[in-house]
Amino acid sequence: MNCTYGTFLANHDEYKNRLGTVYTDESRRKLATAMSLLRPTTAIIYYGQEIAQADASVSGDIRHRYPFDWDAEATQASASDSVLKLNKACVAARSQYPALTQGSVNVLDTSTTNVAAYTLSKSGEKAVLCVFNLSSTAQGVTLSGSSIPSSTTYTRLVSDGSETLTWSGSSITVSSIGAYGYCFFVLGSDSETLADAKMYLYGSMNSWSSSTPMSYDSANKKWTVTVSLTANTSYEFKFRNSSNSTWATSDNYPAENLTYIPTTTGDYVFTLNAVSIAQASEISGTVYTVTAK
Repeated sequence: MNCTYGTFLANHDEYKNRLGTVYTDESRRKLATAMSLLRPTTAIIYYGQEIAQADASVSGDIRHRYPFDWDAEATQASASDSVLKLNKACVAARSQYPALTQGSVNVLDTSTTNVAAYTLSKSGEKAVLCVFNLSSTAQGVTLSGSSIPSSTTYTRLVSDGSETLTWSGSSITVSSIGAYGYCFFVLGSDSETLADAKMYLYGSMNSWSSSTPMSYDSANKKWTVTVSLTANTSYEFKFRNSSNSTWATSDNYPAENLTYIPTTTGDYVFTLNAVSIAQASEISGTVYTVTAK
C-alpha cells in the first residue's frame, strides 16, 4: 500500500490559531507556508491559509470557520511577493517535480543550527534542494552530506531572495538567506521554469504512451500538440499530467476516454484549455478541441 503523511497548518477543528493570527509578520507566514508545502507529504491547504487569513474575533473553533476574505485574495493576486503567490509557486513546483512529492529525503548537515536543509531525489527525475532560515537574521550556510550531487548546475525556482549556490568538493555554500527566508532549487539544470508544460496527450495514436508532450501557452492558458492521424480511424485519447500521474478531469470534462474520427489523413491540433499551469486538472469553458492543421 502506497501512502504518505498529510501536512497542514490548520483545520476547522484544531484549537490552534490560523497562520495569519499566529504570525503578524509576512516573512514568518511565508516561511511556514514554504516548509509545509516543500516536502514529500500530502499537502493540505485549509481555506484561507493560502492568503494567511487571520481568525475571526470570536471564541472557540468557530473563529476558524468565518467566510473567506475575497478582498484580501484579490489584493494578494496582484502582488508579486504575497503568501498567495508563494502557495501557487509551491503547488506548481509540486506538480512539476516528482522528487518533491515522491522522493527520498536526505537531511543535510549545516554549518549553523539556524538553517535546515535537505535534498529530495527520485530515480529518473531531477533532484531538488530545500533550504530554510529559521532565524530572525540573514544567514550564509555551508551544506554537507552524502546526498550532495556532483553537478554544479542549478535553478533557483522558489525563493524570497536571490540566493546562489557554490560547490566545493562534497559541500555546497548557500549565499545569504534573509531572515526567515526559504529557497527551493532544482539541481542538475540551469534552465528550469515553473511554466514548463507537464501535460501529455495519451491515446491509441501513440499506444497510450508519454511520447507526446503538449506545449503550454501561458497567455491563453492552453496546451497544444500536433499529431498525424489517418482518415476514418477511430482514435481514443485522454490528457494526462505526467508530473503527478493524474488524468485531467473536471465537472464538465468526462473521466472516460474521448473519441475522435478524422475525415481526412493529415496533421491535427489537439488543444486543452486550463485555468493555470499549477492546476493542470482545473478545466473551464470549452475543454478541448481537435482541428485539422
